[in-house]
Order: sequence, then C-alpha cells, then structure tokens
Amino acid sequence: MEPWLPGEFLKLPNHEVYAENPTHDPPKLEILLNEATKTDWLFRKNLAITRPLSLTILASANGLSILSPEIVLLYKAANPRPKDEADFSFFHDKLNKEQQVWLHDALTTCYPGHKWLGTI
Repeated sequence: MEPWLPGEFLKLPNHEVYAENPTHDPPKLEILLNEATKTDWLFRKNLAITRPLSLTILASANGLSILSPEIVLLYKAANPRPKDEADFSFFHDKLNKEQQVWLHDALTTCYPGHKWLGTI
C-alpha cells in the first residue's frame, strides 16, 4: 500500500483502492473499481461479458452501493482460494434463477470447464 499524495489521480489499470484507519474495526477497507458505460457494467477480464447497471449495483443493509453477488463470484472464479470456494458454496444457491443463468453463461464464456459450472 502506498499513501495517496495530494494532486495524485487514479489511472487505469488500477482497480483497487485501500483505505486504512487503525482506530476502526476492521482497520482496512478495500474498494474495487469496475468499468462501466452509462447503462452497463463491463467485465474487465472479458469485455464481452456485461450486465445492466440496474442489476449490478445493489444497496447493502447500511445503504452502501455494492456489487451483486453473481458478479463477485465471477471475479472469484478466476483463481479460487479456499475462502472463494466457501463464498461460492454459501451464495450460489441463494442467487435467483436469472442470476444463476447469468453466472453460468459468464463462467462458460470466461472459464470453460470451470468446476463451479457443474453446481449452477
């Protein structure tokens, strides 16, 4: 991590920003940035995969904008670690049918043969 200096701008290909406040729990916050048009979210690893922003950005319980779970799982699918596998196991059956179909299609496009495809 590097401090954000006055006058410094975030430029692509940076997709992550971390904020740190050691007096809070948790002391660090990770902010992930995504490409989008005025109407659609774009998967930066394969721009053929898109999703309407209306289905992409959700409100958390405390009102913060968050990325929908099927998109988070798509990011986690690239190189799943044990915690990503746990997230998939927990969330995949909580997705509605449309989200499941979208995730299946996105995984098929990006990662043909991915082991999660047999579960969705």
